[in-house]
Amino acid sequence: MFFILLSVICFVLFDRSARAASSSEVSDNPTAANFLRRAFHGARVLGNFLFIDGGQFSQLINGEVDVGQGEYGANSRANVNHSWCEDNVTLSIDLRESWTNSSLVIKTISKHSAPVFDNPKLWTSPDGTSFYLWSGLLNSLGPTVPPPASSLWKFTSDESGSGSWSQETIDYAHPSSDSSEQPSRPDGFGCGITLGDTGYYVGGRVSAKSDPYEINGYFQKTTTSYNMTSGVWNNKLYTKIGTTGAIIGASAGGVSAIGLDGRPLIVLIGGRDPGTDAKAKPANYISFDNVTLYDPYIDRWYAQKASGEIPAFRELFCAVTVPGDNGTFEIFIYGGVNQMNWEVYADMYILTIPGFVWFKVPARRVRAKRHGHTCEPVGGRQLMSIGGIDNPQDGKNYWYDWTIPDSFIQGIGVFDMTALTWKSGYDADAAPYQSPTVVKDWYSRGNQDSVQWQSLEIARMFIQDIPVSVNPTPAPTSPGSTSANSSTTSLSDKDAIGLGVGLGVGLPGLLGTFLGVWITWRQYRRKTGSGSAHHSDQSLAQLSGSPPSSGTPTQTNENISSVPTTASHQLSPP
Repeated sequence: MFFILLSVICFVLFDRSARAASSSEVSDNPTAANFLRRAFHGARVLGNFLFIDGGQFSQLINGEVDVGQGEYGANSRANVNHSWCEDNVTLSIDLRESWTNSSLVIKTISKHSAPVFDNPKLWTSPDGTSFYLWSGLLNSLGPTVPPPASSLWKFTSDESGSGSWSQETIDYAHPSSDSSEQPSRPDGFGCGITLGDTGYYVGGRVSAKSDPYEINGYFQKTTTSYNMTSGVWNNKLYTKIGTTGAIIGASAGGVSAIGLDGRPLIVLIGGRDPGTDAKAKPANYISFDNVTLYDPYIDRWYAQKASGEIPAFRELFCAVTVPGDNGTFEIFIYGGVNQMNWEVYADMYILTIPGFVWFKVPARRVRAKRHGHTCEPVGGRQLMSIGGIDNPQDGKNYWYDWTIPDSFIQGIGVFDMTALTWKSGYDADAAPYQSPTVVKDWYSRGNQDSVQWQSLEIARMFIQDIPVSVNPTPAPTSPGSTSANSSTTSLSDKDAIGLGVGLGVGLPGLLGTFLGVWITWRQYRRKTGSGSAHHSDQSLAQLSGSPPSSGTPTQTNENISSVPTTASHQLSPP
């Protein structure tokens, strides 16, 4: 009996000691050895630093997976029966020096009272030194009631890779003339982009986990904008995507044109139209052979067919857009998930514009499948992938994913967009981006002449010499079709779908990363028989961030995929 009692006492003392040791290793920013996974965060490049905010992560504590005990374990940040926790800090990566994934040291910055959102879409300030946090979803690991939609936060960086958060005041008393109502905070599954001093948010969903005044959820059919200089908010109804006008899970890029007097466009690819079914089965995915163009200045939508090696239906993929050789732009997409067949992708594709043709990166150069990650253009020709999960959220292995290490050390992958190869680290001295050989060869063979334009109006955006081949036939729009369109059904601002509060964290797997990019318009000229294009001096100035004479926005700031200022500054007039 004595030995039994002694054993119990020793066990209790050992357990307390182990718990204390474990508690000391709990971190919002685990070391490379302890890091497991990160997903559903936001990222932004400000100057020489990349910042990561929000989302969730998992880690090891004393060699064991951090799993919650009770509602919130005494020695754990993770939720009960979950192996991940919300990231309560903002993280910073230095882009001034080269590093390998193992040697990378990530800096931690306190958020103070700023909220922790899943899938935040961040708007970059006009001067490129700060970003704004407005959209996002509260996960089940934090507070149960989100802040009001009138709350806006701003992160301002400094030259050391640190920075501070502040809360901004939103004044809804001075809306623009066509605003119909105060915007509701979306949950982050739409598209957040920045044009000059205006942040835009397209589509997505609103629920009680994103806005405390929205008991019943609905998919948005609006484009919300916020001017960071004047403080003016605006809601515009849009009806030109998919079959119902709602859109989630798409990505966006930018193109060069001569037909819009230098105005920027928002360009949308992929994703799906959720309709009114929260579970979206069968989901109405939008084919990547359809490229949707939106001019926010005149609230007009267009659709152009793409050709080539079309990616499979997917959402929650990441995308990066970079200016290529001789006036082209390339949009790189990586990964993603298809919720209909439970497939997560590891492949990468390139869409080049104005060719509107897709190329698949060779399979031997593919790394790890993932969704719920972000990508940012960094350091010339490099793409940085951050985080991601291997399996669909409704899949049987989703929970297990958080307990095994990411194949990318610290969740960071670096890809050379010119050589089309993955690297073991970041090169601060990387050469400027050049279009991959496969893209250059396509244009050099004169294939630009074979593009089938959907309308003369679209053709004139990109081609100076008319006539061109025009195919006015609209893309099909029925559920499950291979294309979206830019057609016409008028829809209400809110289409209630009764999502309910309980969808919480589970719904992100049904939605997608909706990545927004804008690239200012540059002049595109065709050489007879060559298929090549040229920059204009004016367009190069716009890419460098010169303000327009009219005062309208002409500069995009980095988003989940945006034009890197490093790349655009490295371009020189021909």
